[in-house]
Amino acid sequence: MGMLMKFNVVKRLKRLKAVSPLLAAIILIAGTIAGSLLVYTLYFSSANTAAANSLVSVSPMLMKAGDTAKLALNFKNVGTKPVVKIEYTFNGEETQVLDVEVPPGHQVSTVFTPAHPENFIVGNSYLLVVKATYSDGSTSTDVLSVMCSGWGGPSGLPGGEEEGAALTPWDDYFYYLDTFQSLDGWCSGTTGSATVEVNCAEGLILKTGSQANSLAEVSRVLTYIMRYPGFSDHGFSTWNKSRGFRVWFLPYALTNQEAIIAVGTDALLTYPDLPHVGFRIVDGVLYGSCGDGSGHTTVELVNLDIIVYKAEWRLVVDGDVRKVLFYVNDELKGEITTNIPQAPPDDWDYSAGIYIALKNTAAEPKILCVNVIELWQNR
Repeated sequence: MGMLMKFNVVKRLKRLKAVSPLLAAIILIAGTIAGSLLVYTLYFSSANTAAANSLVSVSPMLMKAGDTAKLALNFKNVGTKPVVKIEYTFNGEETQVLDVEVPPGHQVSTVFTPAHPENFIVGNSYLLVVKATYSDGSTSTDVLSVMCSGWGGPSGLPGGEEEGAALTPWDDYFYYLDTFQSLDGWCSGTTGSATVEVNCAEGLILKTGSQANSLAEVSRVLTYIMRYPGFSDHGFSTWNKSRGFRVWFLPYALTNQEAIIAVGTDALLTYPDLPHVGFRIVDGVLYGSCGDGSGHTTVELVNLDIIVYKAEWRLVVDGDVRKVLFYVNDELKGEITTNIPQAPPDDWDYSAGIYIALKNTAAEPKILCVNVIELWQNR
């Protein structure tokens, strides 16, 4: 790779025809996660560098679509004692018990189906209480606020401003979700000692290897929604309407690295001015980033640790007002009002592209895991 999407679009479209393009487009969370499946997996040994007194790291995701709601939960033991039982209570419903052993460095995942999905409103947050019991009899309790995503919710998110607004996703909103169970429809590239992998537990895994300046990258063009004169004149993807993007990711290193997770064109680590909105990692700092083709703006969001993060940006378009809000773990951390990409009248605006890349800046191996990405837009 390394060439710009705009000049590669025809070539990539031909490649995508053979690999089931857009398999994950416009799907509901109920079609992605079914039942109550427990999955055990061993994280890379570098994950053991997490603080021993962190005990259990909880990564929740609540999705609603129509009359269905699902709560996906991931529990990772980042302490030094085996976990022998996990109990969780969500939104006051019956407590769920997982009688499982989770050794240090391991994780367990499950999916919970709430009994009353009609109670959830997209954009609102709901209480999750998690209690872990350890092999020595000790316990820990965490209380978390989980935001609901999907269709139907407050202004700025799909569903309208009023509570209980009519759910008309096919007419009013586009929604895309990818859990990286495969790379069907994606283009990947590597330089040096880098590799690109996927697995069912951690999703997309970018590794640089130990050769300095090695690059691992993937990109995707959502071909059926893009507007490209002469190919798809009726595509509705655009920077000129409100849209949002979320990603769950885990950095395994905090130094000598650059990474980006963005909607827009590719080659963004080399050409940051190119049209995009997304998240940039430099060493151990997470930034919000925007480029409009003539320049770029970044805003510092948080100092990273070796834990799972949920990062979200929302492009707000309201008349002459254009701004991008950046959230980390549901907290507003930054805002950008300059160098926000706009849709040119007679050209593709890159808004249908997704680009993820990792590069090491020293002769050290770096790893970045991307578990889930979501994209929505007003039609």
